Amino acid sequence: MTSAIHDSKTFYRRKLPAHLIAFESAEGRQVFKEALIAGTMECYFAVASQFHTQSEPEFCGLGTLAMVLNALAVDPARVWKGVWRWFSEELLNCCTPLGVVKMKGLTIPEFACLARCNGAKAETRLAEVSDMETFREWVRRAAATPEGEVIVASYDRRGLKQTGSGHFSPIGGYHAGLDMCLLLDVARFKYPPHWVPLTDLFNAMKAHDPETGRSRGFLRLTSCGRVSIFCRVRADSSQWKDVIKVVSQRFPAALRAQPPAAVDDIVRTFLALAQTLPVSATGSKLFDAFVTFQAALNDHLSPEHVELLEQLFAELHATPMFGVVERLVSSGAVAASTPVGTSSGAGHDPSHPGTEIIPDAIATASAAAAQSAARFNARCAAPAIAVKA
Repeated sequence: MTSAIHDSKTFYRRKLPAHLIAFESAEGRQVFKEALIAGTMECYFAVASQFHTQSEPEFCGLGTLAMVLNALAVDPARVWKGVWRWFSEELLNCCTPLGVVKMKGLTIPEFACLARCNGAKAETRLAEVSDMETFREWVRRAAATPEGEVIVASYDRRGLKQTGSGHFSPIGGYHAGLDMCLLLDVARFKYPPHWVPLTDLFNAMKAHDPETGRSRGFLRLTSCGRVSIFCRVRADSSQWKDVIKVVSQRFPAALRAQPPAAVDDIVRTFLALAQTLPVSATGSKLFDAFVTFQAALNDHLSPEHVELLEQLFAELHATPMFGVVERLVSSGAVAASTPVGTSSGAGHDPSHPGTEIIPDAIATASAAAAQSAARFNARCAAPAIAVKA
């Protein structure tokens, strides 16, 4: 025996405000037909083919981005499930931790960061520093483009007399005569796709996001035309905040306190500071992402992705800084970071399979980090430090 649940704390969809036109309605279909004839529904087919319902109440940004990346035919270059490479919300795990997004959603800067990190170009305009005509022109151009360009709106639902607050939606078309655009709302459990007056949508973007203190706005996403960026910092602020402190504060301060006489001194100083970082299952936090990444290199990435990575590592290994770090680590002049449960200098803990510290990976990570930190210090330090090569 089953019974329907009518709980005042649960909802089945929301009624669309009267000034908005449901896409599925007779009026909505007529607007679509007219816009299609006018040639301003060209973007609809690529985007609608990937129409996606956000999987969490706060995942409107992630749901929109996954939908748009797939519509732009961006290859994520990493496995979604089985043997398939495809974008879903759980793959968008850089820039901002998924746990944080689940609680707070995304801001426009975070959305743009995720888009760029996953193989798209993202041009951003905040409503407070843009104007309605610019927005209209962006929408008109994208709507007349069959593929390769999608506009995403970031707006406050209350400006459209809807319930809720901040929201992201891709725009799937435009009717120039009515000056209305089609919002393919990824919260399909709440509102259906609908036509909205462009002026109302732009005004709804003017509301400030409490997270940024600035207005919302709109983005134009296009494909980079190449494999997505292949080196990502895992978005776990607790993991990286100590590393950031070493690179941006403690390392420059140490060099000022004891100016180095040679490149070796810079590397020794940096690696000594790296040794003070808390360790994880694979060793120092500084090396953790690199070692884990190399260990899984051939398991989760496309051949094109692996080829690019191998090229990157080869170029990094050819730098003078890598040679310095490799020599110091190999000679024992600076103790290598070790996994939990092993003695200094050991490379493997039998009780923790997969926690090898690969010397090559340590040198690679150290060279990249030390070189970046040295450049950061050169830009930020008040007194110039002369170093003998």
